Amino acid sequence: MRRVTLAVLLLAAACGPYRQWVPVEVDWTFGTKSCADAGVANIQIDIDGEVLTPNKFTCQEASQGADLGTFITGPYTVTVTGFDAAGNVVFQSTRVVQVRDIGKNVIPFDATPTTGTASLHWTFAGKSCDAAGVSTVRVSVDGQVIADAQSNPALPCKGATFEGTIIGPLSPGSHTFALAAHGSGADYALSNLNATVAVGVDTPVTADLQTATPTTASAEVRWNFQPGGKTCADVGADHLYIVFDPHADGSAGTVVADTACAGLGGAPVTELQIVDVPDGNHSFAVRATKQSQLIAYTHHPVATLFTAPFTTAVDVTLEALP
Repeated sequence: MRRVTLAVLLLAAACGPYRQWVPVEVDWTFGTKSCADAGVANIQIDIDGEVLTPNKFTCQEASQGADLGTFITGPYTVTVTGFDAAGNVVFQSTRVVQVRDIGKNVIPFDATPTTGTASLHWTFAGKSCDAAGVSTVRVSVDGQVIADAQSNPALPCKGATFEGTIIGPLSPGSHTFALAAHGSGADYALSNLNATVAVGVDTPVTADLQTATPTTASAEVRWNFQPGGKTCADVGADHLYIVFDPHADGSAGTVVADTACAGLGGAPVTELQIVDVPDGNHSFAVRATKQSQLIAYTHHPVATLFTAPFTTAVDVTLEALP
């Protein structure tokens, strides 16, 4: 469907001189492209002081825009937001539009990008995918494993047009990449590869992975106490236990590490690294005790994807007993 028609509820009555009701249509693009070409899966339109019903559409439902109904002439603040299939905001713009007494108002609206991408071009000690015998590559960005749409972290070594892959959306600014691959005669890895991403730009990044010793995945488990983002010292805990793969409510699981609350110099411990984490989706919980009595724990552990040889950051919260 090209456009959809909305029902509009005006929140405030018009005051002052008589103003005409006129139909309004907004035709949207995203970085001058259609939603499909821009990678926008879902679109949201908002108008200050108005309730639009509905205000969210799929690209398929409203690929070119929406008929918003009738509006009183005058200025309106309109925001159009584009989301990718994962729910990330990838386009957004807000501007004031003037509804005029000229019959149907057709308003073109081009939303600007909010993120960028990085094109990783990889080699393996200077060799191509075929020469190194590499079929898949694993990538981590800012401590988080990258996976495809099927949650598979093994990305094809050969892309559609180059040997590498495009990572995005990425927020503007500096990002740190790590890569690993298994070849026919060696393992390869590269860590601490930094690149700066700009809004609306694809940044090319060259990555030459070097031979490396195979290692396992690890987790950088970081925690705080809620509410308020407190430390173990703030809540009076004296010991902490790190639990691997607890139940959904934070119970059971396997204790894989523990530490006193007070670390070097007496400062409260706020993170621990857990090694030898098996590949796949796993969760961690933290339990806090005071004089051997449980006083707080992770109520809702969140699963995180791990793959060797990367260290993946896991942020955990603890709350008091119910």
